[in-house]
Amino acid sequence: MNETKKICILDTSAILTYIEDEDGSDYVENLLIDAEKGIVDIYVSFISLTEVFYITLREKDEPLADAYIAALCQIHNGILVHKDPEYEKLASEINEYRLPYKLS
Repeated sequence: MNETKKICILDTSAILTYIEDEDGSDYVENLLIDAEKGIVDIYVSFISLTEVFYITLREKDEPLADAYIAALCQIHNGILVHKDPEYEKLASEINEYRLPYKLS
């Protein structure tokens, strides 16, 4: 007999429920355990993973777009041209050219 496995797609809220140990996290944890055993297949969309990453960064007061842009710069060993003070903390990790910052 060739039974089809149950397929579960985890939304961003389900992943965050598990991470934050909120009500319902046991259900998600059991799904993950079942997936590890090969009982169920779990799919997560790229956008959900991106959203989890974004929410996590936002809680640490770090912007998501800057992380992607800095990663692109690192991958291509490029020079990041910007006028965003947020990149100052990455100065030792990326090559950059700082445009003059706007004065308030």
